[in-house]
Amino acid sequence: MARYPTDITYKKWLRSSRWRALRLRKLTEQPWCEDCMKAHRRVEATEVHHKKEVLGFATCREKELMMFSMANLASLCHECHLKRHDRKEQGKNQAERAENRRRAFKEKYGS
Repeated sequence: MARYPTDITYKKWLRSSRWRALRLRKLTEQPWCEDCMKAHRRVEATEVHHKKEVLGFATCREKELMMFSMANLASLCHECHLKRHDRKEQGKNQAERAENRRRAFKEKYGS
């Protein structure tokens, strides 16, 4: 299964003038990395991150709302952006491993 079920639509949104304008607005309003600021460092934000994964929502309308919601955006430096995605992937991997363990237990002991 593809990582993004509506990959084509999501990619279109990322290339849209609407996204570019919103991204610029976010970086203009918050030019410093939000994660670095929490650690009392002042690092320029170069990337905009969706706090809640856009494609995690059920309907196309919900996805679009989250894609273009200022409240769902965080200004980050490149390093912090990578860290956020690494944490998300680690969480997915842990959930996947737990599900595999449950499945194996069920197969072995039957219930």
